[in-house]
Amino acid sequence: MAHQIEHRGENITVEDMRISFQRLKAFFTLPTLRARYRSDFEIADERGAVTATSSENALSKTLVISNAGRAESLTVQLDLFLHARKIVIRFEGWDTDPWADPPKPATPSESILTYTTANIMQIYDYLASGTLDSSESFENLPLPSTWYADTPAPAGPAATPEVSTSIAKMYGLSNAHVDAAVVPRRVMTPEAQSMYG
Repeated sequence: MAHQIEHRGENITVEDMRISFQRLKAFFTLPTLRARYRSDFEIADERGAVTATSSENALSKTLVISNAGRAESLTVQLDLFLHARKIVIRFEGWDTDPWADPPKPATPSESILTYTTANIMQIYDYLASGTLDSSESFENLPLPSTWYADTPAPAGPAATPEVSTSIAKMYGLSNAHVDAAVVPRRVMTPEAQSMYG
């Protein structure tokens, strides 16, 4: 039987938040995103193969979505702060006007969504049914706009491959794919999570 929240607000438990987070982690996989945002990925795939790498633990997940035809990528960071009963979703990507003439460099962009006991009900049913993309906050996946342009945007600010590689090694990701345009985020350990709530 599926877990259902029968209560609201301050009565939402740590277990309710843990289940919501597990469902978020299940939604943010490349196969699920491809199925739910089909037209976005069909256009992006025309410019180069879209791939993803991920790392996770019980309280955190990082998903990096890359396009072989473009330097820019999208990083989705999910964090669960159990004691604070809070979930934070961070999208880190690149933005530009893909149809500007002349093309403009892509610039870093970031958006953060926070869910607590006060607002988790806004997405809880969507998570339970696997249709998070039907909720207002997730109607669009912020894939880099350069993925939709016929030609790549000129190079914008980015870490050099040497810097990205050394940062990846610092975070223990030496065998992972490192995109020069994205500095990888570390998956927080449970000990680090406890410091934040």
